[in-house]
Amino acid sequence: MSLFLFDIDGTLITGLGDYESALEEAIWTEFQKKVKVSLEGLHGLTDKAILRETLKRNNINVKEDSVSRCLFYFGEIYTASKEKTKLLPDVEETLEQLRNRGDFLALVTGNATQFARKRLALYDLNKYLPSGAFGEESYERADLVAFAVSRAETRGWKKDLNDVYVVGDTIHDIRGGKRAGTRSVGVLTGKATTKDFQKEGADYIIKDLAGLLTL
Repeated sequence: MSLFLFDIDGTLITGLGDYESALEEAIWTEFQKKVKVSLEGLHGLTDKAILRETLKRNNINVKEDSVSRCLFYFGEIYTASKEKTKLLPDVEETLEQLRNRGDFLALVTGNATQFARKRLALYDLNKYLPSGAFGEESYERADLVAFAVSRAETRGWKKDLNDVYVVGDTIHDIRGGKRAGTRSVGVLTGKATTKDFQKEGADYIIKDLAGLLTL
C-alpha cells in the first residue's frame, strides 16, 4: 500500500484567508513590533521559514523559543472562512477513493498545525488526514517528510520509501520529497508549470488530484 503525503495550499485548497493580518498580530503579541507581512518570494516555504524571513526583513532578533510562541499565537489568532478559502476540484472524491482502497494518507505541509487544521475543517478534510508534519516543526520540508513517514509507521504503514509519494503544487514539495528519498508528484493546480516540475525531477506530473488514481 502507498503512503501519500499531501501539501495543502494549491493542492487541496486555495486561498490563505487572513494569513498576513493574523501573522502581523502574532508578531505584535510576541515581539511588540508592528510589521507589514509580505509573502512575496516566500510561497512554498514552511510557516517557520516565512516567520524567520519576515523577522529578519524587519530587523527583529530571531530566537527559537520566540519563533515557536509566535507561531502558536498565529494559529490561535487565525480564523478560517469559506469565503476566502476554496476546495479544489475532485479533492474529497480522490481522498475518499485512496482511503477506501487501503492507501495511507497524511500531510506534509508548510502550514502551522492550527492554521492547517482550521482550514481543512472547513471542508471536513481532517478525517482523511489524521497525521503528518507541519510548518512549525522545521525550516526544511525534507525534515517534515521524514517526520510524516515516521508517524505513518506508528499507524501501521510498513516503511518503503519507493512507495511514498509527496504530492504538491510547488517545486519546494518536489525538492522536499527528493531530499527525503521519496517519490514526488507535481500537481498543476498552483503556479508551477510542467516545465518547472520536469526541471526539479518530479517522478509524476498530474493535472489535478484525481490523477493520483491512475498512477
